[in-house]
Amino acid sequence: MTSLRTLPVPLARLPAELLGSYLNRLADANHITVRELSHLLGPGRFHARDSDDLTGWTLGSTVILAALTGRQVIELRYAIPALHDAPDEPPNPPPDADSTIDFWRCPACLLYAASRGVRRLAIQHTHPHERICATHGRWRGGGDQRPLRHLLPEALHANRRHRRLLRRHDLLQLSRDHHHAQELTARWLTDHDGPPELRQLWTERLQRLGEDPYGDPHRPSPDRIELVTYPETVTLTSLIGSNHNDAAERLTSSRASLIGTGQSHEDRADLLNPARPPLTG
Repeated sequence: MTSLRTLPVPLARLPAELLGSYLNRLADANHITVRELSHLLGPGRFHARDSDDLTGWTLGSTVILAALTGRQVIELRYAIPALHDAPDEPPNPPPDADSTIDFWRCPACLLYAASRGVRRLAIQHTHPHERICATHGRWRGGGDQRPLRHLLPEALHANRRHRRLLRRHDLLQLSRDHHHAQELTARWLTDHDGPPELRQLWTERLQRLGEDPYGDPHRPSPDRIELVTYPETVTLTSLIGSNHNDAAERLTSSRASLIGTGQSHEDRADLLNPARPPLTG
């Protein structure tokens, strides 16, 4: 058997990166295919860039990857969450029904990645509040990573409120509440059964985003819907998180609060004045 040698081009580490994203970046940088790299690691299977599948992965695979990259095993486990619990034998875990709502997978902010020496597409685990890069104010959900400061300043203000919610709510529960709220606001927009004041506001934000060159002009993409409804989704997330006892009462009060009824003066201004600039500091 040929002894393993470290690949010539090392990779900069990026926190919370998907395993498939890291392997594809490593293969691209060293001008080999990801299938060839997978064969070296042992599983002999294809790793998609947006995959975190550990099927067929063993502890030996992690050791080989460390040898190929010139990294310590502990370094790889720190950078790649999927390797935290890399098993000694191929895993066969039961499907987790809630796994899709605890985090999203989305591209790293290009400016943040570049500051860490990452030049190729990288995909990270993200919680809902991380869909907007806190450092550069860019939307990471999909499409062009355009800065939001002048385009949708209310989204940046909402993201600050979203991050403040983490101080008094459990991260995973807050993520689930946000997922539920996002499904609700998306349905209000797409099914035309939500408060007309909100649909008018969201339509105006879609117009501010401009034409989607790759989308249907009559049907906005899910990423665009998520972005334009994000400020109200954060408000709804807060309302859901404050009362988990009565779903019907929660939904009624949420709809009323989102259109300005029963809302504090400051929060009502946040919702009804889309031109309000984000807080600084």
